[in-house]
Order: sequence, then C-alpha cells, then structure tokens
Amino acid sequence: MKTYIIVLLVSIISINSNAQYCDCPKQFDFLKNKITINYSGYKDKVTPKNQKEYEDFTTRYTNLTENTTMDSTCFRLLDEWTEWFKDGHIQMANNSNLPPEEVRSNFADWEK
Repeated sequence: MKTYIIVLLVSIISINSNAQYCDCPKQFDFLKNKITINYSGYKDKVTPKNQKEYEDFTTRYTNLTENTTMDSTCFRLLDEWTEWFKDGHIQMANNSNLPPEEVRSNFADWEK
C-alpha cells in the first residue's frame, strides 16, 4: 500500500513540475477582447437574439479560468470558449515547443 501511495505522490509531483504557470484570467480577457474587437464575424455570431447565451457562456468560462493556473488546462478552456462561435476561422494552436522569447517577438507589434 505504501508503494502505491509513493508512486501516486511522485506522479502528481512530476505532473505539476512539468506544467507551466499561466495567468489564465488575463489570457482569457486578452482573447475575449481580441475576438470582440477584431473578429469580423463577431456581430454575425453574437446577436441580440443570442446575446444572453453568449454572456452566460462567457461568464462560465471566466469563472473556470479563475481557478486555472496550468497552461495546458488554460489552453483547453480558451479553445473550448472559441468553439462557441462555430467558425473554423477561429483557431487555437499550442506552440509550447517554442521558447517564450520567440513567441513574444512574433507578437510584439500586435495591439495590446
């Protein structure tokens, strides 16, 4: 029994040590604002008829991101949130193999 507990603890520790910290609420706000401002289909997708549904869905994901600090979980939540729009033009890609400096430089000229 002790062996199983030790293996379980080591597994949990190794999973947490490989995960990177993510400020998920900040990332979600950034994505939500980018889509609201820059997504050309936003007004077609978010209409007065479904505004409440969109707001409720977004509030749900806002709450989910507040309890998330692992980057992989955050990415999954952001990707799930974008699926609400049902538009193949909105895509998420996980380029976690790129160094953070390279990612920052790729988006350095983007509006913040």
